[in-house]
Amino acid sequence: MIFQPPRSRGAAIALLLAALAAALGIALLVRGLTLHVTFGQLLCYTFAAVLLALAALLGYWGWAGAMLRYELRGGALSIHWGLVEHVVPLASIERVVLGRHLPLPAVDGLRLPGLLIGRAAVSRVGAATVYARGNSPEQMVYLVASAGAVGLSLSDAQPFVRALQQAQAEQDSTAVAPGLRRDGVARFGGLLADARARLLTGAALLLAWLSAAVVYARYQGRPAALTLHFPPTEPAHLASRAELLHIPESAIAWCAAALLLALFLVGRARPAAFMLLTGAVIGGAIFLIAALGAVG
Repeated sequence: MIFQPPRSRGAAIALLLAALAAALGIALLVRGLTLHVTFGQLLCYTFAAVLLALAALLGYWGWAGAMLRYELRGGALSIHWGLVEHVVPLASIERVVLGRHLPLPAVDGLRLPGLLIGRAAVSRVGAATVYARGNSPEQMVYLVASAGAVGLSLSDAQPFVRALQQAQAEQDSTAVAPGLRRDGVARFGGLLADARARLLTGAALLLAWLSAAVVYARYQGRPAALTLHFPPTEPAHLASRAELLHIPESAIAWCAAALLLALFLVGRARPAAFMLLTGAVIGGAIFLIAALGAVG
């Protein structure tokens, strides 16, 4: 049995902001393509990449908010938020608290008008993970479970509560594992929840960008033909100045490949994912040194 939260404008706001960010990002990308190889061109590309990444994130939030739903099946409550499924076994639900006499939760996470996703401290409930679409405390329902409380939003809580009680009475003895199940790129959110992973990812991206900054800032000051020591597997050779651009291109490709492989491995071999992130940082440092050596 599927229950939908109330309609709200939060998802539409996220999608509108995503469209604006995408338009600005594409405009900056087009502008960068018209410029010569300079630091200004790199800044255009950088801000374009940031805006397009922000557009993708906002677009995902808007789509996930529009598709938010709660499903009672197989002895569990499944909360579907985009590519994330939060599973709460019915047997673990201890009590239901209606939010009509409580303020709207101040979530630590996504907060848009009519869209609340994240963690919050709720009086009479405690720490809760909130998946709500609505603007009224009367629409909030909190399920207090042994693994932690969850907050939902429903136009009418009574049918949901009755269905929940009936499902609890009819459930079989099959054990259901609680927790979050992530699909696709949503698994990257689980990796970046770790402070070490965020630090390594940020360091890898920064080093790759710095290698590009060194080359783009000094590119016009280099002769049309110069002695190049890149790639390191080849001896020093006379090359066109345009080959300097292979250094930041290789740095960005190395960083992207390492991050994608880490994303693929995080659910299967977490230590290997951290090794890849460490390798991305080391590779970024090597490419930065190569850039400094190439442009002098």
